[in-house]
Amino acid sequence: MEKKKIAKMLGQAARQINTGNYAGAEKICRDVLQQEPNDATAWYYLSMIVQHQGSVEAALDHVEQAIQSGGLQPSFCMLKGNLMQDLGRLAEAEVCFREAIRLQPQFAQAYNNLGIVFRDQKNAEAAIEAFSHAVSLDNRYFRAYNNLGIALQSVGRLSDAIGCYQRAIELDPNYFMAKHNLATACLSVGNRSDAEGWFREVLSVKPDYVPSCLAYGRLLLEQKKFADAEACCLQAVKVDRQSVDAFNLLGEVWATEGKTEQALGAYQQGMTIAPGNLKSVMGLNLTLPQVYRDRIALEEARARFEKGLHALRENVELLARNPEDKILAEIQWNNFYLAYQGKDDKYLQKEFSGFVEDMLERTVPQYMKERPQVSCSGRRVRIGFLGSFFYKCTAGAYFNSWITGIDRSRFEVFVYYTHFDSDEITGQVKSASDHFKQLPYSLLRIADEVIKDELDILVFPEIGMNGKTHVLSTLRLAPVQCTGWGHPVTTGHKNMDYYFSSALMEPENGQSHYTEKLVLLPGIGTCYPKPTLPGYLKRADLALPEGKNLYLCPQSLFKIHPDNDELFLKILQGDENGVLVLFTGRHEAVTNILINRLVQGFKAGGMDTAGRVKILPYLDHDNYLRVNMACDVMLDTLFWSGGNTTLDALSCGLPMVTLPGEFMRGRQSYGMLRAMGLDELIASDESDYVRIALKLGKNPDYRKEISSRILASAGKIFGDDEPVMELQRSLLRFVGSV
Repeated sequence: MEKKKIAKMLGQAARQINTGNYAGAEKICRDVLQQEPNDATAWYYLSMIVQHQGSVEAALDHVEQAIQSGGLQPSFCMLKGNLMQDLGRLAEAEVCFREAIRLQPQFAQAYNNLGIVFRDQKNAEAAIEAFSHAVSLDNRYFRAYNNLGIALQSVGRLSDAIGCYQRAIELDPNYFMAKHNLATACLSVGNRSDAEGWFREVLSVKPDYVPSCLAYGRLLLEQKKFADAEACCLQAVKVDRQSVDAFNLLGEVWATEGKTEQALGAYQQGMTIAPGNLKSVMGLNLTLPQVYRDRIALEEARARFEKGLHALRENVELLARNPEDKILAEIQWNNFYLAYQGKDDKYLQKEFSGFVEDMLERTVPQYMKERPQVSCSGRRVRIGFLGSFFYKCTAGAYFNSWITGIDRSRFEVFVYYTHFDSDEITGQVKSASDHFKQLPYSLLRIADEVIKDELDILVFPEIGMNGKTHVLSTLRLAPVQCTGWGHPVTTGHKNMDYYFSSALMEPENGQSHYTEKLVLLPGIGTCYPKPTLPGYLKRADLALPEGKNLYLCPQSLFKIHPDNDELFLKILQGDENGVLVLFTGRHEAVTNILINRLVQGFKAGGMDTAGRVKILPYLDHDNYLRVNMACDVMLDTLFWSGGNTTLDALSCGLPMVTLPGEFMRGRQSYGMLRAMGLDELIASDESDYVRIALKLGKNPDYRKEISSRILASAGKIFGDDEPVMELQRSLLRFVGSV
């Protein structure tokens, strides 16, 4: 066949390839090869065609024929390298791309593809160098800028990464992948507003882009925009029914909303798609309801949890086969709702921690090794505080004095704050520290930051309220590691040395409830300032009924154990003028479960709930205090008593009744009342609880007397510096620096 005719046919084939007519192009190439079996260009085009059709091995054979027929050419080496990448043969792909660059030193695309190989080989620095070469050769190569941004982001060079993504978008305003990556980078530096804007921009033009659906969905979940988060997850599931990540995030959203059965169904679907997926397995086995329909449901959930925990431990080898980055992301779990069941959780906490430790020993063993103590002689003790709640919330209010009250002439203070929010408490903590680091980053980046500072002691004020903090506290990041009762239950961690608690609140056998060494601080264990009370409002202004005896139970609904219901019923039966006041849960499903449970319980007790229960909406703190000021009695919850809620009530002079439980978490109000000399408000059993509540509710004079005594005794629990002083003395003893 004449060369001109072959050239014309191959030109037609190239045009067919460019327009997507691969069948037509293939026919032309095969016609050429019938006449000229050694035509290198025909073999090259045919390789591209069958690669597009998914026949990678055949494509590799064809490009080898092209090289054999036409010799090494940059384009042939590039295609062969791409095919080697598709087959996972990265070392051979690297050789091909290097050969392409040798043949054509200005080959920007070859540098870009070489960078992708290095990225896949986890060689971030080499990837950065290769992508940088690509953009230096072609400063309009927007895909290479995007890839350079990904590589820079992987090593924590977030500002540089953001610049690369912005450049890629500048070159191609429709490049949605760069916009997605820019959103994730903004998120990593704590710029949630810009991240949200970029995610929205991606989804406005590409609503089926699942990575943005999921990343934006998680951001919305963290912002407590649950309906929007659910919508993002449902969109992802609609687009890709095989996306295990979509089902897992949907399960997490539904579990947070209190839709437990739906959450379990989502995790089950994830397991069906990928039987060994860590997040699906953990979600299916460990998800607990927030509120139970009755005690039987509670017992069933606990039994399912325990069985699931054993299944996890038995399948560590299988689950550890997940990629390292997936393990580190998905093992960030905490058993927050377990402790509200009112049982001894030490064994289960230890088993769960053992599972996490087993997984981390297989994944990042270097972070689990002991760290030797170094003498503190002649210098300040280097102490770190790591947590997610250094803002205005229960844990923030309770534990900020541990930092703000510390003696910085004896301690060099490091704070590692793993959350985004900042407010006045964040500012106080920052001012009281020598080094304040807000680190809303990946798990190991935070761990590396802590290790780099070579601490003597690391304190986790709260463990069990946040999955990331829970995993970080499982690692060995400092020679001495301590925790507090931000979530008052043992961690079960082998790497947690000490547990700080309140001497007033712990039972005599308290040590038996912990795997850590229990250290008791005097008083309530912290220096808690008395809240400043707002101006008084009438009941009508607070949507409360006038002329009634109001029994306030202000706890989050997940604290209200089914055993509380009988006490509520008996109190209202004993006071015909009594009204139970509750606050709605943050999620409708949770509130409805509790309402239905109360209705059924009251009906069984022969009493109508109409007019006897008032459920208030979520209020800001000032109006919440006004509700305390307007009510007559606070009813403490069984098994998990009030902490901040009790302190708020007592600051308002609101009389209360409590029944101390077996564990510290059920004895917080007890300790406060004992310190204030108000033992008559501490019940000996459930009958005594009802008696005290009715005496307070139905006897205004007695109630007024108790209120006066509460206000007069406030100094015994508010503003006490001694707990923080003893905390410091204990910390110094731990490192032999008394």
